[in-house]
Amino acid sequence: AKKVIITAGAWTGKLVEGTGLTLPLKPVRVEALYWSTSNPDVFTPDSFPVFLYIDEDEYFEFYGLPIKEYHGLMRISYHHGSEISDPERRDSDPHSKTSQMVSQFIQKHFKGVSVKPAIMELCMYTITPDSNPFMDRH
Repeated sequence: AKKVIITAGAWTGKLVEGTGLTLPLKPVRVEALYWSTSNPDVFTPDSFPVFLYIDEDEYFEFYGLPIKEYHGLMRISYHHGSEISDPERRDSDPHSKTSQMVSQFIQKHFKGVSVKPAIMELCMYTITPDSNPFMDRH
């Protein structure tokens, strides 16, 4: 093929290693946290928007999604994660500090939302040094 599009996310660096191409990509592990609520009708897609909360003094970014993925559970999570060297090991050593930070955020800003996550999933982002999308030709 004359052209190829690579969308391998966290595995991109390893995938292109043999070509001599070095890309400034960092795999980051993040925790997706889902919380139960005493009033699920308030947090449906029709009544609760997707949000991003930025605390510029502390440089915290929290985001939230209405109840959709899991019945009765809304998603509120910390936007940043920890850099990982090997995407194959993303499921090791979850960071309880993240859920503690999000729990404190929930206590401060939401009524009727549990302060203990019902579900925690580990996933990955792939970011550039400036956190902007990366597209290039070689």
